[in-house]
Amino acid sequence: MCVFECVWVLLSVSMCVCLNLMDEAVMFSGPTGSLFGFAADFFTISNKSFVVIGAPKANSTQSGVMGGGGVFLCPLSDGDQSCDIINFDLKDYNSYGLYFHTFKSQQWFGASVRDTWTVLSSQACAPLFHWNVQRDGAESGATPVGNCFLLDHRTGNSSIFSPCRGTMVEDDYKQIKNSKIKSWSEGGFRFRTGLSLLEVTGLLFSGYSVVASYFGHSVAVTDINRDGLDDVVIGAPLFMDRVMEQLQERGQVVVYLQKKHTSFKSQPDQSLIGFSLYGRFGSALAVLGDLDMDGYHDVAVGAPWSGDTGQGQVFIYLGNSNGLSSTPSQVIDSPLSNGLTAFGFTLRGGSDVDDNGYPDLLVGAWAADRAFVYRSQAVIRCRVSLSLFPDFLNPDVKQCLKGETSKALWVDLQLDKMKQTMARRTSLLSTNQPQKIMMLVVHREVGVACMNLTAYLRSEDEFRDKLSPIFTTLNISLNTIQNALLYGQTHAAAQSRIILDCGDDNICVPDLKLRADPVSDCVFVGEEQSVLISVLAENAGEGAFETELEVEVPEETHFQSSQGVNKLVCVQRKKNESVIVTCDLGNPMTHRQTLQTDLLFSVGHLEEVESHITFSLRIRSKNPVNSSSALVRVEVQVRADATLELRGGSSPPEIVLPLPDWQPTMHPGSLEELGPVVEHVYELRNQGPSTINARLTVDFPSSWNDHFLLYVSSNASEESTRCWTLNASQIDPFKVQNLSLSLSLSLSLTLSLFLCLSDPFLSL
Repeated sequence: MCVFECVWVLLSVSMCVCLNLMDEAVMFSGPTGSLFGFAADFFTISNKSFVVIGAPKANSTQSGVMGGGGVFLCPLSDGDQSCDIINFDLKDYNSYGLYFHTFKSQQWFGASVRDTWTVLSSQACAPLFHWNVQRDGAESGATPVGNCFLLDHRTGNSSIFSPCRGTMVEDDYKQIKNSKIKSWSEGGFRFRTGLSLLEVTGLLFSGYSVVASYFGHSVAVTDINRDGLDDVVIGAPLFMDRVMEQLQERGQVVVYLQKKHTSFKSQPDQSLIGFSLYGRFGSALAVLGDLDMDGYHDVAVGAPWSGDTGQGQVFIYLGNSNGLSSTPSQVIDSPLSNGLTAFGFTLRGGSDVDDNGYPDLLVGAWAADRAFVYRSQAVIRCRVSLSLFPDFLNPDVKQCLKGETSKALWVDLQLDKMKQTMARRTSLLSTNQPQKIMMLVVHREVGVACMNLTAYLRSEDEFRDKLSPIFTTLNISLNTIQNALLYGQTHAAAQSRIILDCGDDNICVPDLKLRADPVSDCVFVGEEQSVLISVLAENAGEGAFETELEVEVPEETHFQSSQGVNKLVCVQRKKNESVIVTCDLGNPMTHRQTLQTDLLFSVGHLEEVESHITFSLRIRSKNPVNSSSALVRVEVQVRADATLELRGGSSPPEIVLPLPDWQPTMHPGSLEELGPVVEHVYELRNQGPSTINARLTVDFPSSWNDHFLLYVSSNASEESTRCWTLNASQIDPFKVQNLSLSLSLSLSLTLSLFLCLSDPFLSL
């Protein structure tokens, strides 16, 4: 047994990619008509994961507040999709010293929510919150200043942030209407609404092409191309795209890649167009993080009215060095089947809520009062390789060493894959089988797993093919019960060869020579005979593998045996419309090897052969170079040999003239008036052995002194006999009977004649 080791390396380079967001989602429901899902975010506290969902038209327990909105906390635990409202603001409709009034009804509290995990706080805002100031009978009016709460989950305390809550009333504004306001708010309360961290050198504006497109409705910032600079993704859900000379509202997402510190091109580096008419593609954007772990951040785009039924879709785009992929790697359709759901209006990503190492996605559908969490399942992104040592197998090495095995990912190893199972030339030492399915564990923190197996080359007399490569293949797959997907290279192949004693290149170039001669130069038709062909085969070059002598034989020829010095094993078979005899000359037929044999054939049914029969001989091998000999043709002559015997007689044997009581007539009207009948019978025998074509010529005296002597009444018409005369008009010239001139073949001939004493000569 020749030993070689199969060493394959499975590399698990991170997890998850384009299809790793699971189709099944965790669904949360809110009060009907509350716009539950209008805003959403992930939140984690005490190692427990939650989602915070805004419902800006939900009713709260606050007295005097109608539809003020609310924020719900929903746990991400198995079997629990219940949500509880978060008490950001327990105060009712407020009035402070008859001076300050707050209006919380229809304030859309929860229209936006954000969570900060590091300080365990949640922020929720009410953009339609109103504020009113009264002083000395004057008031400022219901001013929509908006309101935000920051809730500390550790203490339960909340802080309020709201701009422009001043003490000025309408009379104050009238007095300063011509003056320049120097701050955001005048009066007793001041609030700084923002702090510029960067010096803005220009605006990201695409000109009139984005007018009325809601350009900027959604914005996401992340380093897409991994150059260390943040890039900007902007949605324009009402963008009009020109399709077949018509403008269609399809929505657009553009990408601005930061070139250097705070520097952007005036035009976007990339543009993505929506797929559905009026789908509002780009209504929401979410940075997902690195889904496929290739080092580039990926982005989700919401289209709340997209899809065949307009129920909403979410598109996943993978990042790369040039921006985002031009086509989505995954499209998530709304799981809701009834009505318009606004699925995809709200998106949040970049958080691993189930702690499996891969970011998850939160999708809001406010028109259905639903929110969905799509978890990322682990995807093993693999690179697999297979190495063989040694890569050439020496049949003379008889050594076997058993090795150890391991377990984990499903690994399907196939030795000599290109052959049928029973014809494979190698087997595993541990099982004596050419294939094995096993498990191999790949730990994520290591990323690499290796296994060594030992296989052996079967005995040479168990197979014929020594030339073709031995292909070894390896396929890996995941257990179907695992919550993961397999991505990347999952197949590897390698090949080895058998050492052939053919020089350094291991390529054998034979030089096959063939000589063939008939022992007898002819055969005869009609006999069951044999043809003996003397064959001399020689290989003057390197080894010839699976070497065979092919003989194409004539029809009705059958191989009998191989005789002489080397008795070959031969078989006769049909190939297309020909009969082929194949004889084994060796595997290999070595350098300078000579084989001499006589091939015996039986031949018959040669009647249709004109002159000779031909045998075509050639030596063939499976070598890729110079694989066959020259074609040799052997011709055997076909001859006919026959012994013929001719007999004849006359009835009556003699006639004595003159005939009594007979008188000739000038114009006879019947055969009786011509004279007595004379019949000649001729018999030709073929003693063989061959069947031949023969012609019998009969000459007899038909006239004497210009008068009929023997009158021919008709040609012979015996079976298998065809007769004719040189002049058909000389047959029955008196027309005493209606004669047919079509005649047939026969081995015996009967000729009917009538004796006349005064008629001319005929030649038949």
